[in-house]
Amino acid sequence: MPTLAVLAVVALTTALAATVGHASVRGGPAARQVRLGKALAEIRGEAVGPMSASSRRGWDCQTELRLQWVTLAGVRMPSNERIMLFARGRSCMLQQSGQYRARGLLKPSAYGRPMPWLAVEDGMKQVSPPAPSRQLIARMQGAFLEQTNRLEDQGRILVPGLTMGILGNQALSESSLGRPAVEPAYAARLTHDFQASGTLHLMAVSGGHFMILASLLVTIMRAFRSPPLLTALVLSAAYPGLGMLMVPGDSVLRAQVMGLLSALALAACRPAQSLNTLSWCVLLVLILRPSMAASFGFALSCGAVLGIGLGNRRVMALLEDHLPAFLARPLATTLCAQAGTLPVQVLFSPGLPLLAPLANLLVTPVVDVATVTGLLALLTSWLWPALGLLLARLTSLGTGVMAFVSTWLGEVAAPAAWPSGPVGSACLVGLGVMAVIIHRLIQFIRARGQDRSWSAVTNVASGVPFRPSAWSAIRGWLQQTYGLLAQLVFKKRPSLMSSDEGRFES
Repeated sequence: MPTLAVLAVVALTTALAATVGHASVRGGPAARQVRLGKALAEIRGEAVGPMSASSRRGWDCQTELRLQWVTLAGVRMPSNERIMLFARGRSCMLQQSGQYRARGLLKPSAYGRPMPWLAVEDGMKQVSPPAPSRQLIARMQGAFLEQTNRLEDQGRILVPGLTMGILGNQALSESSLGRPAVEPAYAARLTHDFQASGTLHLMAVSGGHFMILASLLVTIMRAFRSPPLLTALVLSAAYPGLGMLMVPGDSVLRAQVMGLLSALALAACRPAQSLNTLSWCVLLVLILRPSMAASFGFALSCGAVLGIGLGNRRVMALLEDHLPAFLARPLATTLCAQAGTLPVQVLFSPGLPLLAPLANLLVTPVVDVATVTGLLALLTSWLWPALGLLLARLTSLGTGVMAFVSTWLGEVAAPAAWPSGPVGSACLVGLGVMAVIIHRLIQFIRARGQDRSWSAVTNVASGVPFRPSAWSAIRGWLQQTYGLLAQLVFKKRPSLMSSDEGRFES
């Protein structure tokens, strides 16, 4: 009963937060106006993220604003809504966390997230600049993008994506304003290849960056024999710092919250459990930001962690019976993450990338190295541009391998057809349940079919059944074949002349 009571309270709290959040968004002045139609509006708000290339034809850039107030028909009304702002030319030089005033046409969104659009022709004004720390980060990001613009096309696109979470053709800098960084057709083809091969998630910052940082810091702190509390404090300061360097995203939010919860467990000298940490993360995020319940990025990130937490150990143990450890471990992680994200992926992308495990397995050796060199390039480009360019070129070598694998496997086989939407997601969940049931039945049949005669005679357990791996069977076959071939004795065949001489003498 106490467990059921806690679950009921959690469900009611989350539902209440989601209801209040949904009502506040729909009841805002901008949302009420766009339901009635277009209107001229003046707004003041804070830039949530950096400017990126516009997804609308005829506009140069776009960004998301968190409103403070909006003026409609001469009436100023407070608001905490979020809108998407589109601008041209010098109006695109907005900085993240800065406060701005703008005047433009307010209209409903035509696609994407259901938030109002504001098209600004002119009249953009900065009210207050970002904090000094945010200005420093913006300078670092701009210098890094300047160095990546000197790379070849795939490096321009993929190096910022792997490092900061935004593709190079979508990122904006002062040098690339008003012109595309790369050929749009090539960028669209490369993005399609990554999506078809199931490796597009590499271009979204998630737990990989934070795991690399945590491993490095924990190793350093252990070398200095630091107590757990001090290590937890260092990690708690490092996670938000790394998150500020990245482009804001739902997967970054999930990784940050889980990292902070793991640091809290470390400070309490408790082992961090991924599934419990994920559950607390989802609970806190949905209560504080109910809009995350409709975020595909947050759902995909949580699904990958859930799949790895549920099945990684069992799948790894199964694969290690047939494959070397250096292949079994990344393949098990890839399969579990893919299984956890597929029910969400089919909601917006019909088709199953069958070669995704192979593609992720092939790029695994270079992902961590390229991520480290990319982060070092981001940290050094504003201080030492030559070193930043060298590190960016090294990162480009790793992303070149990813591009080659994604293009090769993306063109070999198209994603398998599968129903889209909730029907396809339900079919995948049902298929997973059937696979688990069949696996359990096979185990039950094998257990019932074991020979228990020796146990019945000796009244003791006869040990564990021996199951040779596929590699052991192949190695035994090769050894037996080599042994048989080594035993062969080749005799010299008598020549035709000696046989003729024998006949003549007889």
